[in-house]
Amino acid sequence: MATYYANSGSGVDGNAGTSWAEATKTIEAAAYSASADGDIVIISASNVYYETGINTKNHNVQYKSKAGEMAILDGDEASANCFNMGNYSGTYYENLEIRNYGDKIWDNDANADARKFSISGCYVHDNTGVITNRIMGDGGAQVG
Repeated sequence: MATYYANSGSGVDGNAGTSWAEATKTIEAAAYSASADGDIVIISASNVYYETGINTKNHNVQYKSKAGEMAILDGDEASANCFNMGNYSGTYYENLEIRNYGDKIWDNDANADARKFSISGCYVHDNTGVITNRIMGDGGAQVG
């Protein structure tokens, strides 16, 4: 199990993402590095993340805000997904604010196995699309 770090303020996507000093700029870059079951991506709330289609298809990875923070993911009203989960179940999302997405928040590519994921302490609001057509989280999201 490894931990990767994303910091939209000071990170660089060419970094390894293995410490705050080597943080990636985007969640997508950190997600790309997380390649084993149980890996963790910690997201700094230093700035807003304007990302769409974050590929979380890499195993059963945890995506969570840095302790004491709530990272903001803003779709900038794009007609796109926030997270593309693919074929993996067991992915975990914690303390993320997810807003302004125009399509599904969690998209599982119509794969039944990806239906099994957990969300805890997330605040999901002002999205014009659906959360997903197959959401089966643990009820830990506040949807506004």
